[in-house]
Amino acid sequence: MADKNILLDLLLVLARLITSPFLLLLADLLVITIALPITQKRDRTLKFLPIKLLIDWIGNVD
Repeated sequence: MADKNILLDLLLVLARLITSPFLLLLADLLVITIALPITQKRDRTLKFLPIKLLIDWIGNVD
């Protein structure tokens, strides 16, 4: 019975990590900082886009 409780606890922690807004933000920033500059190499404004999105995200969090 104790093994089932440990497994359930681990699954709950994993679910919280996956749905964490901070991790979702990190995933978005990785996509923006890696994928977008590769597809649009000449656009200089993309360099500051992750910072702008981070500020917007922090402003939207209640």
